[in-house]
Amino acid sequence: SGDPLVTGVLAALPQAAPRGIEFPFDAADLAGDAGRRVAWLAAA
Repeated sequence: SGDPLVTGVLAALPQAAPRGIEFPFDAADLAGDAGRRVAWLAAA
């Protein structure tokens, strides 16, 4: 992102912190949830 606020927030988070800011991913099924979101976006 070119937004300095977003860049600063992401830099302050631990590297292992989930980065699904736009979509609150389900931690129990991260890959499945991400796949469903990508498919949904691709179909739009």
